[in-house]
Amino acid sequence: MLCISWIRIVLFLRQTYIRSILRLIIIRVLQAEKNPGWKSIQCVDRIMEMPAGTYDMILMDIQMPKMNGYKATQTIRHLLDEDKACIPIIAMTANAFEEDKREAIAAGMNAHIAKPIQVDNMLSILSEIIRQQEK
Repeated sequence: MLCISWIRIVLFLRQTYIRSILRLIIIRVLQAEKNPGWKSIQCVDRIMEMPAGTYDMILMDIQMPKMNGYKATQTIRHLLDEDKACIPIIAMTANAFEEDKREAIAAGMNAHIAKPIQVDNMLSILSEIIRQQEK
């Protein structure tokens, strides 16, 4: 799982650079897959501790020990600070059936990306989330 704090850079760049920046994000995500960082409890704690706006998006693994991605998402969505509670959360999981997508959305996630990651699909989803945040 990654809490991304550098996506806002994309919002200030011309459209021609967005695909390049998003590809960099994907590379970082793929590297994180090899060396998983935070557990979901650590991510929730970090969101609660840091000021709103520190992170722009969370790429959430579903299957994690102690607290799965669904529970972590629900915990974040119930935070009293609305700015923190509405952070975009994207499920990244090997669970790729339609029911898995529905469960991710029902848990409060904004989108679902199945592994193995299809770059064009991920670019499309991240672009859409960024466009929604600009409104």
